[in-house]
Formats: sequence, C-alpha cells, structure tokens
Amino acid sequence: MEIFKIKRITDGGDYYRKNATAYALNKGQVAEFGYGVNPFDAKAVATAFNAAARYYGNENKNPVFHFMLSFESETCDSVEKAVELSRQILDPLGEDHLMIVGIHDKEHENSSYHAHAVMCSTNLENGKMFGGTNKDLNQIAQRMADVTNNTCELCIDKKGGMKEEYKRIFSPSDSEDE
Repeated sequence: MEIFKIKRITDGGDYYRKNATAYALNKGQVAEFGYGVNPFDAKAVATAFNAAARYYGNENKNPVFHFMLSFESETCDSVEKAVELSRQILDPLGEDHLMIVGIHDKEHENSSYHAHAVMCSTNLENGKMFGGTNKDLNQIAQRMADVTNNTCELCIDKKGGMKEEYKRIFSPSDSEDE
C-alpha cells in the first residue's frame, strides 16, 4: 500500500516555511525537482514562497502544505521511478502553486523511496489559498492510487484538538476497457 501523508502546520509562519523547504531538500535526498522554483536552493524557495504570499496578501495565513508520498518497493524500485510517479501525482498542483519535491531513499516498512513535497499555499493564478479540505486531499490520494495502480492510505497528522491521525484507504479507479 502506498501512503499519502499530510502535515498541517498553520501557525509556523516564516519559520516553518524555511524549515519545511530545507527538510525536503536536505542532504538525505537523492533527487529533487521544482515547480516554478529552483530546487537546489532551499533559502531561495522560502523567499519565493514568501513573495507569492505577500503579493496576494496571504503572508499571515497557512504558509505551506507538506506532503509525503511513500511508495511500496514493488511499485517503485528506482530513483527515476520515484521521480516519475511523484511528477504524475503532483503535476496538477504544480500548475498553480510553487512547490519543491525531494526524493529520499530510506527504508521504512515496505518502502524504499518516498518524496517530500512542500507547496506554497498561495495559488499563483488567483491568489486563493489551497484549503487542504478533505475533498482536496481525497483527490490527491485517489490520484496516487490511480497512478500507482495500488491502494493508497491517506494519513493526516494529528494537530491541535485531534485525538488521532485521520486515515482513509483509496483503491485504484476502475478503467473501462475499450
């Protein structure tokens, strides 16, 4: 089973924006790519995220979303495959949001490769904030299940008053044979 995990940090501001981008691009990553930003400079990424938020008056709102995509070893057996799958899953978000993605090669349960994606919450086209609603996150988890052709567990970290993580399982959509 693939895992799509979300970290919601709504009160971290600039501090969290800098740390999240640095974490995704730390020395443990084996590949990186970006949407609208240079993935080789975490400080410049944080500055770009700040500029987008400031331009639309969103600087005191939820600064980033931190997504983690974990792939089963059977689904993803190479760095190249991890990049390919991550792009297919995240491309729709990258059309309107600045984002960096760092691919990490680290054994965890039944996974060798996982990606950390840090996305600026401000939509570059219209200035609206990505809400991270259940509908938004369910769509991403479903896309991950469809792209990998494997079940996907959506996991939302507990925050604030939540007693436990929110989890939901998604199965690949049936496609009609021609």
